[in-house]
Amino acid sequence: MKGIGLVVVLLFLSCKGQKKVIENTHQPSDGRLVLLVQDAFFPTDSLQTHVIKDAKTLNAFFRSVNKTRKPGLPVPLVDFGDEMVLVACMGEMEGDVEPKLEILEENQKQLVIGIEIDIKPSAASLNMYPFCVYKMPKTEKSIYFKYD
Repeated sequence: MKGIGLVVVLLFLSCKGQKKVIENTHQPSDGRLVLLVQDAFFPTDSLQTHVIKDAKTLNAFFRSVNKTRKPGLPVPLVDFGDEMVLVACMGEMEGDVEPKLEILEENQKQLVIGIEIDIKPSAASLNMYPFCVYKMPKTEKSIYFKYD
């Protein structure tokens, strides 16, 4: 009887139903933007971008992400003394969409972050609300997001 209970517990622990979230520390070629989390659901009607410079605001963002999911996504660890967080929430999109951020332009006063979407072919046409969370070194430059 104990063996059956152990097998059931192991099956529940190995379930991958809630593990579609991509948590990554892959660094792009310039090494400044680091992907922390990418997921398919943040309910918003239109494009939203955020520059987060403190832990309280990051926790508030993840509270809104986790309102409808159990278990919720863990809040990534960020050293806000040296880093800040960039978030892009794409709104409703059809298909399997992955948003990505990249630095397009930089000068002494501003930083332009490009938002590109990678659309993957999918057999089912589902409506998704994709978002991505990146960290980068802290800067005092004005940050602008550009989405085509």
